Amino acid sequence: MDHPQTALSGQKLLGFMLAHEQFTVPQLTDLGAAAARAGFGLLATSDHFQPWQANEGHCGEAWVTLGALGGRAEPAWIGTTVTCPILRYHPAVVAEAFASLAQLYPGRVFLGVGSGEALNEQAATGDLAILGRAMGTADRSHRDYSSSMVGGAREPSRQILFDRG
Repeated sequence: MDHPQTALSGQKLLGFMLAHEQFTVPQLTDLGAAAARAGFGLLATSDHFQPWQANEGHCGEAWVTLGALGGRAEPAWIGTTVTCPILRYHPAVVAEAFASLAQLYPGRVFLGVGSGEALNEQAATGDLAILGRAMGTADRSHRDYSSSMVGGAREPSRQILFDRG
């Protein structure tokens, strides 16, 4: 599948971090818009369920922030630093959310994924043991993702499409 080239393709970008732990969602959208106007080509959000420490009073929803920010921050790329698609979010929910963002802001959305952080995942699920049980799911998800990317057997219900913009 051919992907249209964007004005940002192949460029070195200077990024700006939008920390949900330190600012409210309206503040972050204002900061992100100002950063894009100042020339930052990549705006990344944290994706945590709760603040890391008591003196951090905020923790808005990252995907909502991205949806609100996209229209105000052209032509910057927008996305998360680390979203956990195995513990706190089901992989299908992550795929649906970022596919929707990509429809709103074609060629400008990225998704950073990782294994999550016990502090946040336990708070979101109420169960620290989920970390151990999720390892089997993580292994299966990794195999499925890897298979879809390297041209392995593709069942329609398991095909994963990546927009490399």
